[in-house]
Amino acid sequence: MPLFDFGKRVLASAVPVPEHEVLQDRQFAAYTNKEGGGTMNAHTGRLLQKGEHGYVVSGIKSDSKTRIDEGVTKGHTVNTLDVAIQRARVRAVTQNNPDANVGSWKTNRNGKNIVTWDASETEHNRKTALTKMADRNEDALWNNHRGEEIVNGQKKNLGRKMKRRAL
Repeated sequence: MPLFDFGKRVLASAVPVPEHEVLQDRQFAAYTNKEGGGTMNAHTGRLLQKGEHGYVVSGIKSDSKTRIDEGVTKGHTVNTLDVAIQRARVRAVTQNNPDANVGSWKTNRNGKNIVTWDASETEHNRKTALTKMADRNEDALWNNHRGEEIVNGQKKNLGRKMKRRAL
């Protein structure tokens, strides 16, 4: 059974994990820790770079058409194993969606530091992204090019300015 070193933890796996995926997960963990969050394609491992054109829309559905719940990691430090778990979780249920992403951002919930993980897609057309956000009843989407959120104006009771560190 192969062993994979994920920083402080070692994962024993009956299924070999390609070395390039371990490196991608390690890079995404480092990026999340440095920048406060990020977006990586769950299938290719491609990292959406800061300032790159694209609108990140959460709330994608699994291949079985059920919403993918968000994940949470306690604390503000992400390691390679955290990324590998979230990537595998999203990839396993989105095999028919090559545009599925793993997203991360550091936040504070109820006085506790956490990293929130979600499943998303990157859209390059603003109108399509806004339509998907509304259809999925999401609070906001991420305009990666400008480094800002676009709040869903159709949602009631938002009443707060949503803040998320620039990716």
